[in-house]
Amino acid sequence: MGLPRGYVLKPSGEVALDADEEVQEIIRLVFALFERRRSVSGVLRYLVNHDIRLPDRVCGVPHKGDVHWIRPSGRTLRDVLCNPLYAGAYVYGRRTYDGRLYQSGQPHSGKRLLRDPQSWRMPHRSARPAHIDWSALERNQEQIVANRTRRTGLPRCCSAG
Repeated sequence: MGLPRGYVLKPSGEVALDADEEVQEIIRLVFALFERRRSVSGVLRYLVNHDIRLPDRVCGVPHKGDVHWIRPSGRTLRDVLCNPLYAGAYVYGRRTYDGRLYQSGQPHSGKRLLRDPQSWRMPHRSARPAHIDWSALERNQEQIVANRTRRTGLPRCCSAG
């Protein structure tokens, strides 16, 4: 796995915050917007309405390491908001495999990402430079799960025609 946006690997092998100030500003903005708006879709709407793009480092040759700017999506924002590295932590056990979920011809089926920090094994906090603290990461994840909760019960009375 590569490093998340906003981080770089130095030649020494050390993980560091991206030196590009614009990259850092956008990452801080994402966390600040989520703190205010409390939803991924709210952050996404703000970024799209203001034509703000997310930074990404090119992995392939010939422009390896260059920053390019991508249109934000809900998935990329959830990745930022829920990744423990942004809280300076390195963890084991975020991904599990469940053979019951495997589907023939689907190479990544059966793999699950565990979002609950309590279910991760061996978190190493303060292992890397951080954008937010651990409690902010937990709050973000709890809010995202709460936003995703399906409503149960009867639908509103209305005409389907």
